[in-house]
Amino acid sequence: MRIAVCDDEKMERESLCQEIRRAWADAEIEEFESGVRIHEQIRKGAYYDIVFLDILLDDSNGIEISRKERAANKRRYNNWMFQKVMSGRQHSV
Repeated sequence: MRIAVCDDEKMERESLCQEIRRAWADAEIEEFESGVRIHEQIRKGAYYDIVFLDILLDDSNGIEISRKERAANKRRYNNWMFQKVMSGRQHSV
């Protein structure tokens, strides 16, 4: 299983990757600190079974990235997870 994790906060990104590895030890995880970077990779043809996106990124908005990708690749991407860290607690949507 290929999983992408995009969060501009390094500690949050690493924490989520640890949780994913606990749940899916054999998962291949690619980390991104930029919404622009993950968008570029997907446009180049990279495929992920699950994409975790921070809602508020320094350079973009995770929800907008998912909308653009779903519009461009209607059948390719359906498994988008959004996360927002508030007061030291992580919330997935």
